[in-house]
Amino acid sequence: MGVSALNGDLPSPHYPAAPGRAPSHRPRARVYLPRRCVLRSNPSGPRSRPPHGPLPCPADPRRRRPPARWAGIGAAPLAIAVGCGGAPPPGADKPAADAASPAPWSPALPSPADAGSFDAAAVEAAMDAGVRAFATLSADPLLTAYDLAMQGAEGYCPAWYEVDGNVFWYSSCTTSAGTWYDGYGFDYIYEDHAFDDSGTLWDMRAISGAATVRDAAGSTFHLGGGMQVGDAVDAGGWDIRIVQLSGSFRTDDPSLANTWIGQGVTPNTYIYRYDNPAYAGGAAFAYADGDLGGGGLPAVSLHALVGATANVGLPCPDELAGAVSVRDAGGAWWTVTFDVQAQDDGSYALLGDCDGCGTVSDATGAAVGEACLDPSALLDPEAG
Repeated sequence: MGVSALNGDLPSPHYPAAPGRAPSHRPRARVYLPRRCVLRSNPSGPRSRPPHGPLPCPADPRRRRPPARWAGIGAAPLAIAVGCGGAPPPGADKPAADAASPAPWSPALPSPADAGSFDAAAVEAAMDAGVRAFATLSADPLLTAYDLAMQGAEGYCPAWYEVDGNVFWYSSCTTSAGTWYDGYGFDYIYEDHAFDDSGTLWDMRAISGAATVRDAAGSTFHLGGGMQVGDAVDAGGWDIRIVQLSGSFRTDDPSLANTWIGQGVTPNTYIYRYDNPAYAGGAAFAYADGDLGGGGLPAVSLHALVGATANVGLPCPDELAGAVSVRDAGGAWWTVTFDVQAQDDGSYALLGDCDGCGTVSDATGAAVGEACLDPSALLDPEAG
C-alpha cells in the first residue's frame, strides 16, 4: 500500500447552521456548531475562521495561561494526555495486611534462535516504508471523522460545558434524528497564538477525548486519545509544523474507508519539522518519535530520529541520528542504531562512518550486521 493512500481523498464536511446560545438558565452550556474554542493573540491576523462562528473562549487569551499540554511548544516534543484521576474508592487504598505477596515475574525473553534470520535488504525495505509512512501520516482523516460525527449534534445533545477555562462536551444521549453520543471531547483552535515569549505565532487545532458517536444509519466513530496539528513561522523565517497523533481512533464511515482511520492503523506519532526555502538549495530539519502499525503497514518505532540538510549543521547530513526498530515481513524485530547520536549537552556527534548505515541488533540485543536508510525517508518522505 502506498503511504499516500492512507490519507485518502477526504470529503468536505457540511456543517448545519448554528442554532445560537443556550438559554440563560444553563449559562455554562454552549450550542454552537462545530464545537470549537478559538484563541487569538493577534485578532487582526489574516486567518480563516471556522464555519458558522466558532465558540468564543472563556477569557482573553492574552491574559489566559495556555493549558499545560501546550507549554514549551517551541522547544520540546509535546505530549497529549487523556485520562481520568481521583481518589481510589473506599477500602481500595491498600491490600489487607495478610494478603499474599505476588510471586516475582520473569518475562520469557526470546533466545537468539528465535530472533529470525537477518536479511539486510528486508530490514532496509521495511524500515524505509515504515519511516515514510510515519513521516507522511496526516491528521486530516481524524479531523474529518470528528467533524462528520459532530454534524448530528443538536441542542443539548451533546451538552457543552466550561470548567476552569476548558470547554468540552460530555454526554450520553440520543438526538431526535437518532445519533448517539457517549463520552466527552475537547476541540480547540488556536489562531495567531503565542505559546511562549519567542514571538512565534501558531495556528493549531487540537482534539482529544474518549467517546463513541453512532448515527441513525449505524456508522460509528470512536475517539480514544488526542491529536494536535500546528503551523507557524518563526522570527528567522523558518516554517514550523507539528503533527501528533496518540490513541485509538476508528470510523466505519464509507467516505473514509480508504484512509488510515478506516483501516485500523494505530498511531502514536510525533513529528516536528522545520523548513526554510530561503537558504540555497533549501534547508530542513525533522525530529520524529513514536510508534506506528496496523492497517497493513510495517510496524515501526522511531527513537528520537533526527534528519537535517547539510546547511543545518548536523555532523553527517547523509545519515539520520537516533534509532529505528522495525518488524520485517517474517515477524522478527530489528533495531537499527545509527552512528550519529545525541550527546548530553544537546549536540550531535558522529561515532562511526558517515555512510547512512547503522548497526542492526536482534530482539536479544545482539549485533547482527548493518542496514542503511536514505535520510529522505524522513526529510522528503513524499519522494519515495
